[in-house]
Amino acid sequence: MLNPVKLMYMNRGALPKRACSTAVLCFLSALTPGLADETEPAGFSLSLVPYIIHTNLHTRYEHAWLIGGEYYFDHRWKMSAAYFVNSFGQECQTVHIGKRFDVFTNKQYFLEASIGVIHGYLPPYNKNAYANEDGWGPSASLSFGYKINPNVDIALDIVAINVYMPRLILRW
Repeated sequence: MLNPVKLMYMNRGALPKRACSTAVLCFLSALTPGLADETEPAGFSLSLVPYIIHTNLHTRYEHAWLIGGEYYFDHRWKMSAAYFVNSFGQECQTVHIGKRFDVFTNKQYFLEASIGVIHGYLPPYNKNAYANEDGWGPSASLSFGYKINPNVDIALDIVAINVYMPRLILRW
């Protein structure tokens, strides 16, 4: 009879990959088109994050920032890519797919959920990114935002338990 604990340690690399695949499938199946506002036009946006907030004060962090682009499809689905310098001074990239939801009926407040892949957390900081293997790992974020006008949004992204990013979104 196989010991489940021994099996888990034998397949250490496979377990995080299976968990990530399951999370992706659950995320995509949960976001049905009926929940979205279909009046949101497709288009491009630029995201600017001037600094990243860490609430874990036990580690010394460097200044981190992000610049990214997003393309919104119908039903508020989006693809995004970003370049950033992480809190350890390493250059990183990320690619995500996500969806935007209106929180209230006035459609000024929104929630965004996205998942993707991140690259660039290299030794000695590779343990700071979940399931990181050779600098690659899964990534997810949850954003709460406010639409200032049709071309400008602000949002607060939660990317980890102790990492927050204030984001300015410019649309055209």
